[in-house]
Amino acid sequence: MEVDSVLDIAVNKVFTIYQKARARDFIDLYFIIKKYKFNLEDLIKKAKIKFDWHIDSIQLGSQFFKAQGVKDFPRMIVKEGRKGWQKFFLDEAKALEKKILN
Repeated sequence: MEVDSVLDIAVNKVFTIYQKARARDFIDLYFIIKKYKFNLEDLIKKAKIKFDWHIDSIQLGSQFFKAQGVKDFPRMIVKEGRKGWQKFFLDEAKALEKKILN
């Protein structure tokens, strides 16, 4: 049995968030980026290539803003408050906004 690498899982999470944002995907991606020091911009580029799909920055930023309102929280093994990962995605949404406007 083959298992996806952590990088593949992170790329899949970016694409999943782009299509349908769920708390577990935000949380998984946040912890993967935090632990493995992946660059989100690189993950976005890799998702575009892997899925042969345009990932619109406005749509992705809009999805990142949704991290503030998701309610379908998974049972957490690692105790981490919502503020950390929600702030991370809010900051990333704002960074995408600045990139779009410049």
